[in-house]
Amino acid sequence: MFKQETLATLVVIFAIALILGQPVLAWMLGLLFVTVLLADRWSRWSLGRVRYERSLSQSHAFVGDKVVLTMRVVNPKLLSVPGLRCSDVVPARFDYGTPVLPSTKSNSVVLSRGLALRPYEAVSWQIELQCKVRGLHFFGPVELSASDPFGLNTTSTSIDAPTRLIVYPQLANLPNLTLRPRQPMGDRRTQRQLLTDPTRTIGIRDYQATDPFKTIHWGATARRGALQTRIFEPNTTLDLLIVLDLDTFEHYWEGIHPDLIEYLISVAATAASAAERGQWNFGLYANAGSVDSEQLARVPLGRSPAQLGAVLEALAKLVPYSVVGLPQLLRRIGSEFPWGATVLVISAVPSQDMQGTLLRLAERGRRVRWLYGGDGRLPVIPGVEVEALPFDAAWQATHITQITVDQAR
Repeated sequence: MFKQETLATLVVIFAIALILGQPVLAWMLGLLFVTVLLADRWSRWSLGRVRYERSLSQSHAFVGDKVVLTMRVVNPKLLSVPGLRCSDVVPARFDYGTPVLPSTKSNSVVLSRGLALRPYEAVSWQIELQCKVRGLHFFGPVELSASDPFGLNTTSTSIDAPTRLIVYPQLANLPNLTLRPRQPMGDRRTQRQLLTDPTRTIGIRDYQATDPFKTIHWGATARRGALQTRIFEPNTTLDLLIVLDLDTFEHYWEGIHPDLIEYLISVAATAASAAERGQWNFGLYANAGSVDSEQLARVPLGRSPAQLGAVLEALAKLVPYSVVGLPQLLRRIGSEFPWGATVLVISAVPSQDMQGTLLRLAERGRRVRWLYGGDGRLPVIPGVEVEALPFDAAWQATHITQITVDQAR
């Protein structure tokens, strides 16, 4: 790139050529000066008002889904941009179908493309991405660099406009997973009347000798001249607390089992999906943190339409290692669990501390089910249902291990 001192030198030489009566040299120097000045101004103005847009066909997807990445560059001015290069920082865990460059940002690469823009022209291109691993993925920033038509000067600018993609965990195949209610009082209607909710009256009928005196509807009795009894709505509910343990060995110095961690996360996602289909209250607790938060992952009990999305998003953002032992976490938060709730523990560590903690939880009125993903014989705990998870080679062969998660911006 020509500096201001270079332009000043050309002017001096041009003046000397005129004084010495060298018209050819003066003409060539003048032409060179005009070219250099034009190239300098062109490079300075070329990126003015140029817009770079990046979008995804969907912001949330499951492992195995395909997402279309669309990039668009707009030049809304009369000056063309003959030598434009877009260098976009993108997650390294996708196949872009073209060579990529290394990036200084962790777990990222640089997707580069060169093009030319005529006046008032917009150019767009698309790449189909295959979602292979769960996680929170960020696209951006992008660096735009442009040169003048003569290739003498180059100018660049950086646009910090991140695009976020959340990839939910792969759902595991658990045909034997069934969720049964423990507490027969609540919000879910049943066909068979086991108990009734005294706060919900659905009608009246004639009084019978076996009816409790407190169920008499005195207003209806006065109107009809005969004793009338309230009819209450029969219902049940299931409060399901999904408790996920990302420890895969009893001692931290033994390391981690990445495939098993991803499988346990997938089992938790499958359980949440089953609870949503059954219209149950459900929530999530995990002994791991989130990639964009320093807090342990936690989604309170709920049954709103957005509950499943909140749980899946929390699972997608989990870092693949625990930060606290699950027995310690359960002792801390176990008192918050509603009485009669079903606590679905997903863990692969059969330690004595774990078994004792689950036993105490069951003794305090919670129904505890343990989906056990470890090796060896199933643990036997009085009052706790223990079921083996089918973690087999077929699941591992179709799954790509995720060891790290893209850092949040």
